Amino acid sequence: MRVDADTTFGVYAPAGVSAAIIDRMNREINRTLSSPALVDNMARLGGDVAPMTIQEFVSRQAADRARYGAFIKEAGIKVD
Repeated sequence: MRVDADTTFGVYAPAGVSAAIIDRMNREINRTLSSPALVDNMARLGGDVAPMTIQEFVSRQAADRARYGAFIKEAGIKVD
């Protein structure tokens, strides 16, 4: 069995937070993630920085759930 794994980090907010606040958080986080110093530091640590739109992040999370869910099922790992 071959596993292609990586890690995606994100920031979540409680249900009910207004779209305006979510949009602003996304803009500010992406602005910070685009900082040359942060990008350089992450590269030195072996990481990649990938600022995303909200929809890109939601899509990525769905794809990861499907990918890792398939692996867990194939491996016979029981999840309660």
